Amino acid sequence: MYLDYFGLDRPPFKITPDASMFFSGGERGNALEVLKYAVLNGEGIIKVVGEVGSGKTMLCRMLELNLPDDIEIVYIANPVISADNILHVIAFELGLHNDKKDGDVTQKWCDDLLGSNKNNDCSKAELLQKIQRHLLEKHATGGQVVIFIEEAQAMPISTLEEIRLLSNLETDTDKLLQIVLFGQPELDENLNSTEIRQLRERITHSLNLKPFSKDDVAKYLNFRMTIAGYHGPDIFSEKTARTIWKYSNGLLRRINIIADKSLLSAYADQTHNIASKHIMAAVKDSEFSGVDKRKSTSILLPTTIVIAIVVIVSAIYFYIGTKPESTTTHQQKVSAKKYKTDKTAILPSPPTIEKTLTQETKIEKEQAKKNKENKNQKTVPIPVQGQPLDKQKQSRNIPDDISPLQKKIGETNVWLEKKDNNTYTIQLLSVKEKNISSIKKYLTELKNSSEYTKIKIYSVKTENEKLYGILYGTFKNKAAAKDALNALPTILNANSPVLRTIKGIKKETGIK
Repeated sequence: MYLDYFGLDRPPFKITPDASMFFSGGERGNALEVLKYAVLNGEGIIKVVGEVGSGKTMLCRMLELNLPDDIEIVYIANPVISADNILHVIAFELGLHNDKKDGDVTQKWCDDLLGSNKNNDCSKAELLQKIQRHLLEKHATGGQVVIFIEEAQAMPISTLEEIRLLSNLETDTDKLLQIVLFGQPELDENLNSTEIRQLRERITHSLNLKPFSKDDVAKYLNFRMTIAGYHGPDIFSEKTARTIWKYSNGLLRRINIIADKSLLSAYADQTHNIASKHIMAAVKDSEFSGVDKRKSTSILLPTTIVIAIVVIVSAIYFYIGTKPESTTTHQQKVSAKKYKTDKTAILPSPPTIEKTLTQETKIEKEQAKKNKENKNQKTVPIPVQGQPLDKQKQSRNIPDDISPLQKKIGETNVWLEKKDNNTYTIQLLSVKEKNISSIKKYLTELKNSSEYTKIKIYSVKTENEKLYGILYGTFKNKAAAKDALNALPTILNANSPVLRTIKGIKKETGIK
């Protein structure tokens, strides 16, 4: 519903595991590497434990995708299987129920997969023999067999012991079968049972998936947005990420649920800024939140009604010929493989511009002082962000006796007013006012470059601070801007530049 509004190609926060959206932060990437190493080196039984919704299934899928093709995987999603039937299930997954080689003493065995047929011709010993023969054949060709057991905490103790007996199958030098147990913390409690202490002793690697930290949540949210097709300033700020972390306890599934509902709530408000009220609306609408829903002043229940109104109003605008403002100004699909995290390149969330600026800016004060020193010199105040120039000011020249940064800002304001709303530009980077020295250094480095004349700088004032954005060039449409983005010189391509529309920048700055 909100995909087009945020410029997304697909839902960013589905709770179904999607390997293309795997986030290697929060130690998940390290866990995957450890699992690969353990499997490829035949390191006994491996255990992965994590709370509900911590990402165990995603890790299981990623491990499967990252193992070589010569490794055969038996995937057991439903572990509630009796000890008498576990061998039948494994044989079925290995395709041995269709095995009718010459000289085979058994006949159509395993017809009844769960072994309810007491007259089944396949005895346990014969079944085990078939599995062992398959494992030896696989080993002879350099392959392996690995069993993945999800929700292993639900597996009966007797079945776990049967699994342990399978792990005894080996040659003089190698194990024939690898076993990876994925389970909730209750699995550790089960493994403490004296009945299966031998299995516990065979566990060579034990991984514990911890919840995400506050920093991990912020990176994860914006990573997912980027992979889903969003290309622009971070939608989830550190503040909103901390709120999501607080109510999700750092668990991935909860993070996804809250983030998804937060985007829906922001869409209902027709804003691209995810605020605390949107997060709280999502939290109060979630069963796990623990927040008293009776005290809720902003929940998602009326969201559908609000969205319906938005759609109707948009249709009216379209009918009378007023085209709604484009909401996909930051679209550009970025694949997971090409995504890179660069703290210096992360752009701030789209700011909320103050509607009126009643105080003189620093630039105005400096200009007024210079006017007093030289009354005969006619100069024009530098255009102030958020205050559009009138036609007379547009026709005047920007004074030369100011800093390069101030001059660029003034030139950019005039430039923005003259540009068509539907044209595009490239935002090279965005910097907070406290780091303004980096912009000055950037301009100095580009001063002697042929690209300097194409550089523009604008500033916007948020509730807490001022932000400066560096722009490059003007392009008649998105395709041309995208081509220019891909062909940027190295000196301009170091800070993950993004596509912007002139209309979007004018809205931020208050320029008409």
